[in-house]
Amino acid sequence: MTSPQLHKLLTSAALSLAAGVMFFTNIAQASEMKPEVRLEYVALHLPDGSTDFVPKSKFSADTLRGIQLVASQKFSEGKKLLQRQAENGDEAARCVLGIMQIRGVGFRKNVQAGLEQIEQTAQNGFTRGYYYLSYISAFTQFSVEQSQQWAIKGAERGDFSALTEMASNFFNIAQGSDSSLRLSKEQALRYGMKFAKEAAKRGSQTGYNQVAATCRDHLKVFGNDAVDILRELQPLFADATNHLIVILAELERYEESLELALKCPEDPNAQYIAGTLYLQHVSPQSNLQKGLEHMKKAAEMGFRPAIWFWILFYENPSSQLPHISGLNPTPSESRRLTITLAASGDNAAKAYLARYYYEGFGGEQNIGKAAKLLQEVFSDESTYCPHAEQYYWQWKRLARNGDATAQEFIREFTAIGGKEPPSRIKDPSLR
Repeated sequence: MTSPQLHKLLTSAALSLAAGVMFFTNIAQASEMKPEVRLEYVALHLPDGSTDFVPKSKFSADTLRGIQLVASQKFSEGKKLLQRQAENGDEAARCVLGIMQIRGVGFRKNVQAGLEQIEQTAQNGFTRGYYYLSYISAFTQFSVEQSQQWAIKGAERGDFSALTEMASNFFNIAQGSDSSLRLSKEQALRYGMKFAKEAAKRGSQTGYNQVAATCRDHLKVFGNDAVDILRELQPLFADATNHLIVILAELERYEESLELALKCPEDPNAQYIAGTLYLQHVSPQSNLQKGLEHMKKAAEMGFRPAIWFWILFYENPSSQLPHISGLNPTPSESRRLTITLAASGDNAAKAYLARYYYEGFGGEQNIGKAAKLLQEVFSDESTYCPHAEQYYWQWKRLARNGDATAQEFIREFTAIGGKEPPSRIKDPSLR
């Protein structure tokens, strides 16, 4: 879809998004859970054999106790407790009793009566009921259209969870989760998108995050539809424009992507992509200076992918722009930017700076500083830095072969108590 280089650059600009995840369990698993964990589940088999996750905060302690009793197959005792709660005005308990009617647990099975009871609880303010109606419609009555209508009713009452959690259910099916619905991956993704989009159209940030992440991660499925969806949401969510810029570029609609990016002069992500497009796809030979100007602006705004572009460009211009000849490296500038980025705690920058000190690239050679920087990287167990490990094992191999600089590095590294990293480099010649 895009050239490998553009894809690599665009990937650097990807936005951090979150999508909701739903978990399901069966009654046997629920019975084996510790009591405090089991309370978080409605361990009631619906007709399709699934159970439904329930937020503990939406249920009173006595209602949760009734659910726990039913989960332990003490149906009569659980039913009595739930009925008492319902008589006292607990709509959540009344909703669970409706689910029991649908299943035929403690009651003669009556699907219609159960649905009507759940709907009544939803209308009385227990809006979670709309999720149950939506779930049952989709996975036991096999009507996604009806399911969506129930979820929309919940959203109209201010509760978006039915829409967003049903979206998550379908997205999980697309990832391989079991389901009573026989859906292809594309069908599940498109159903999930319908629910997420409805939530986003009504202002749900979670719904929008689901839409944006799904458009980005499954662009081969949605293609140009993703553009139409995000354009519809642009008036509601500011960062929809950023997603559009990236997706248009991924779809090779470069001119449209560039036009949109240029309308966002204060957005570093947009400036970075504008620079990328000028340098890679929109007349790169004649637009070289424009591309570099946008990259510079993004870097000056502190956008790390743009800073890394300049570090690597100054070190070796052809590594970033192999299609443009005649560009000369500027080692001192590469080193200057790397020092600044390393000072901010960037471990990859520390690894690069260690190499610059080891080689004397762009300034003084200082083996002691190189050793200290790699020691700092290896001491940070929260991140994995492959470049640091590659340099270490490469220099250790050179030291074994008698290289004086490498031997000095190993002495300095050992002297400061440096801990040797695990050998995760696949190329045996580098170990």
